Amino acid sequence: MKTRTIFGIVLVAVFTGVLIVTQISSESYYTDFATARKTGDKVHIVAKWVNRENSFYDPNKDVFTFYLQDTLQNISLVSYHDPKPPSLESADRIVIEGRQSGDHFVAEHIYLKCPSKYEDNQLKAKDTAAVKAQVN
Repeated sequence: MKTRTIFGIVLVAVFTGVLIVTQISSESYYTDFATARKTGDKVHIVAKWVNRENSFYDPNKDVFTFYLQDTLQNISLVSYHDPKPPSLESADRIVIEGRQSGDHFVAEHIYLKCPSKYEDNQLKAKDTAAVKAQVN
C-alpha cells in the first residue's frame, strides 16, 4: 500500500475514536439529587422551584442560586452561571442538566416545562365528539 493510503486509514481511525470517546463522555441520564450526589455524573433532573424567597442572583459573579425539589422530594441548592431564566416563575417543571459539586448542584442548562403553553391547543374528547356531530 502507498504511504498516503495508510496515513488516510490511520487518520480516519483516530477521528472515529475521538468521536466515540466524545459521545460517551457527554452522555447524561435522568435521575434525582441523591443519585447525583453519589455518582458525580453529568445528569438531568426533573424538579420544581421551591423556597423562591431564598433565590439570589449575584451580578458580579453572574451566578443565579435557587432551590429545587426533585420528583422524590429531595431538595438541593442549585447554581446556574447565567441570569435567572425569564419565565422561571411560570414553569410547572424544570429540567436541569449538570453535575453535583460539593454541597450544591451546578446546572449547565435549564429547560423549562410550561404546560399552559399546550393547554389551549388541546381538544378534550367530548369537544371532539361535538365537532364531529356538527360536521355530520
